[in-house]
Amino acid sequence: MNGGLIGAAAVLLLLTISVAWALIRGVTKARIRFVCVLLCAVAAFGITIAARGKLDTAYAQYAPQLRDYLVNNGMEELWNFIDGSENVRTTVAESGGAVLAPIVAVVLFVLLQLVTWVIYFLVTLLLGGSIRSREERRHFRLLRALFYGAAQFAVILFVFVTPVFSYLQFAPAVVRVANDANLIPAQAQATVNEESIEKTSNHPVIKLYAKVGGGKLDKALTKIEVQGETTYLAVEITNISSLTGDVVTLKNAGNVDKWSDREAEAIKSLAKSLGNSKIIASMIGDVLGNATDKWLAGEDFFGLKKPSVGEYLDPTFDLLLRDLNKDSQSLTAISGDLETIGDLLAILVRDGVLAKINDTDSLADMLTKGTTVREMIRVLEQNETMSNLVSEFTRLGMKAVGNMLQLPEVDLSDYEEFFDEVTVTLNEVLENIDFSDEESVDAAIGDLTEKVQAELDKANVNVQLSDEIIDLYSDLIIDQFKDKEGAVTIDDLKELFGIEIPTGVEE
Repeated sequence: MNGGLIGAAAVLLLLTISVAWALIRGVTKARIRFVCVLLCAVAAFGITIAARGKLDTAYAQYAPQLRDYLVNNGMEELWNFIDGSENVRTTVAESGGAVLAPIVAVVLFVLLQLVTWVIYFLVTLLLGGSIRSREERRHFRLLRALFYGAAQFAVILFVFVTPVFSYLQFAPAVVRVANDANLIPAQAQATVNEESIEKTSNHPVIKLYAKVGGGKLDKALTKIEVQGETTYLAVEITNISSLTGDVVTLKNAGNVDKWSDREAEAIKSLAKSLGNSKIIASMIGDVLGNATDKWLAGEDFFGLKKPSVGEYLDPTFDLLLRDLNKDSQSLTAISGDLETIGDLLAILVRDGVLAKINDTDSLADMLTKGTTVREMIRVLEQNETMSNLVSEFTRLGMKAVGNMLQLPEVDLSDYEEFFDEVTVTLNEVLENIDFSDEESVDAAIGDLTEKVQAELDKANVNVQLSDEIIDLYSDLIIDQFKDKEGAVTIDDLKELFGIEIPTGVEE
């Protein structure tokens, strides 16, 4: 006999017992007991829902003990972080309440049942004679008793199915993770798997429970408020569970220099899941807020110094830290930032840039020949806060070009001619441009792009860029010098490209 038949047989048996007991009691007692059971269920769910959001009060009670423990064990900084973050405390309390609420409701129902049963027993004992006399005057006594018995059973079944329904909502994700991590014994995996969970979820009792209001009740019990936004336990656990596959992929990939498209997609997926989980995004926001405060002030965060991402990317990374600091307390903003960062990292991994992060020459070569900068700029333009990084990444690409232009094998005359010709064209377009006219600006960018591309083709260096990405550089160059008094000089342009004038080049 399979699990479904066993469950159906158990339900039928309990229903039979409930109805038989109601027939023995009689219609009056059966009705009284049904009303008691119904009120116990309503009270249990109502009290649980009302109390679930008040769990943060436990923090005030246990805060002194937590503080003493952390401080005495050298974790004073962690205590300061927890004590200073109401959002962390509230989120943890709300999450814990959502996990426990379905079970708490059942336990509370059982306790209320015991209390009301004692009251019911005493009342029916004292009023037994009156009840029997009324019973004799009832019409359809058996049929009505049968109805109250069945109704009482339905209420009890509804209550006890509640935690089963709640945990089934995220059970497939948890079981999948447990199986992937080999946490479930091999002999048990045949019965404890996603397919078996799916069959249980489709059981008629579970489906009926959802249709008669169980789904709405489950949401009320497992609702989690995070920074004014609502999420649910099943949604959060499913999102968190989905992280594990991507984490395992990256863990098994070895060193960063071995990562490829597969790892790039895993990073994007991981970042999206982090952003989709309001709990994780909120926690990350609090951590980033504190970390960036420290790093931007030149201090360590939990003993960690500000990360360095290499000569080319460090200035951009500092600006990124400022953006993250700004967005850290907005759930929507930090979720978008996480997804943007995931997309950026995926591009760096896919193009092999991350593996060359500390190799300046190789990194410059990759940035000038590939589409890395252009694609990163497209990603950044979709993020309102991080769009200010566009100009930084454009400068990054320009510095990569500058690095290529000052390689030792470049003929100095070609080198000087490149900057001379581009500077002449830049001054011409700046003189004739009308910044209030979009067409005039576009035409100027086009003229400068054409000149830059032509001079790159003439230069004795392997720098290959598309017109599209040079347009970005031209736009930045024009914007940089639009308010400059007097003509732009070669030195001005070289400084923008991050180039020091090589020895032997005449001014």
